[in-house]
Amino acid sequence: MSTQEQPPDQLPERFVRLISRLADETEANRVRWERGAAFDSYAVDVATVRFRVRSAPGNGTAPYLLEFLRDGSFVAPRITDGADPVEDQLIERLYTAARESAIRHSPDPFDAVERELGTTAPPSANE
Repeated sequence: MSTQEQPPDQLPERFVRLISRLADETEANRVRWERGAAFDSYAVDVATVRFRVRSAPGNGTAPYLLEFLRDGSFVAPRITDGADPVEDQLIERLYTAARESAIRHSPDPFDAVERELGTTAPPSANE
């Protein structure tokens, strides 16, 4: 069986390397996450895979769940459950970076409303 045919669960070092790099790129602001549909859920598309990370209870606390969404294939989600402390720490790091990225890059929800209503403040003399 080739490396490409092996399920990711059989390649833990590959998983750690990929998720670590994704966290690095997110922390360096080179990957931008968005808020997911579910509360406390953050998602990003990288190549053909959509990564979604979220707090399982939905309140920003552990356990964290990392899902891989791709048409035509299934990759089991990963959850921080204490079975693998290295993986748990990495998923928690990715969750934190994704959350910060999504918040940092989210548009102000009232900008469009203010434009529509014509209530935007005039630019200041310093702008």
